[in-house]
Amino acid sequence: MDRSRVRISRLLAEAVEGIATRPSRSALIVVGTMLGVGSFVTVLGLTATANAQIGASFNAQSSTEVSIGFADGAPVKRFDPGADARVAAIDGVQAVGVHQELGLEASALPRRLASGVTPPPVRVTAVSHGFFDVAGPRLVAGRLFDPFLEQQPVVLLGERAARALGITTLTGEPAVYLDDQPFTVVGLIRSGRVSAMASGVMIPLAYARASLRDETPEAMTVVTRVGAGETTAEQAPLAIAPYDVRSIVARYPPRATALREAVSDQLRLLFIALAAVCMVIGSIGIINVNLMAVIERTSEIGLRRSLGATRLHVVGQLLVESSVLGVLGGMVGGLVGEVAVVIVSVVQDWTPTLDARTLLAAPAVGTLVGIVGGAYPAARAARIEPVEAFRRA
Repeated sequence: MDRSRVRISRLLAEAVEGIATRPSRSALIVVGTMLGVGSFVTVLGLTATANAQIGASFNAQSSTEVSIGFADGAPVKRFDPGADARVAAIDGVQAVGVHQELGLEASALPRRLASGVTPPPVRVTAVSHGFFDVAGPRLVAGRLFDPFLEQQPVVLLGERAARALGITTLTGEPAVYLDDQPFTVVGLIRSGRVSAMASGVMIPLAYARASLRDETPEAMTVVTRVGAGETTAEQAPLAIAPYDVRSIVARYPPRATALREAVSDQLRLLFIALAAVCMVIGSIGIINVNLMAVIERTSEIGLRRSLGATRLHVVGQLLVESSVLGVLGGMVGGLVGEVAVVIVSVVQDWTPTLDARTLLAAPAVGTLVGIVGGAYPAARAARIEPVEAFRRA
């Protein structure tokens, strides 16, 4: 007796017919596959986007900032008035700011009126006008220092320092006492690039140089274009003190390539693991739906077996059905995943990084999910005997 044979085209036709006659079950499988593949594509897309964002952040923070100070034993600890302008003329420099940490005690009241009250721990810093270009603070109220205010006893308060000192508004021209000397508050700011500004009190560097005579060394912070930091660090000492270059120390952060790659690799592994979990969950859902379908089609499978269909034919038909539904779910899931990546990127103000290969691979991944989700139910269906099927019918 010749073995029963079935062509692939016939299996495909029967699979399409089985899908069309059971739209609800087919829709559930497509949705399950779409969710699994969509989650997989979304996770991979967000991984690539996040890695690109991490790289940009590392470059912006570690490769564009140069710190300049005085070497130990330097005869002077202050920059001359034109030093920042000469550094700003170096090619690639975008902003230059001079600052000086002052050992002053800040309080909301003079000491004679605040006996027994411990002043809040607030850092007092003298800053040049260019320091605001470096730090990028956001002005909440009032104004920043201008050429006139730079010569006056005035202060800017960071938001946390203002709360600590009990100053929430500029109405009535509030004052802050620095070692019992009153300074008028002219502005309230939020921190920008330099987060420490939020908890600090800033006074004009020009006024500090002329009136306070503090011996604390000054420092300079330079912001450059990406790639110009190392050159700036080499040229800045010569621009500041051409006759005593060794008295100036410029610190340029080392390249964080290894750290960036380590963070990216760990993030990539984490997201791939999450994507795999999504795929497994989707496959389990498809297995459950297919098992229910096998139970519903017990009599149909028994009839096919009694008419000569082999177990291999039954397995083939069910796997082809799952594969077709998997392809459909994979195509839709790929599109949904790419759209999700774009939406998340827009909300986070990122630049979406989309790999066309991921979208092209989505139907293949959907097919794999369909085969995995249909393999066990198909094997179980193949074990159904005709007599047992008719007995259950």
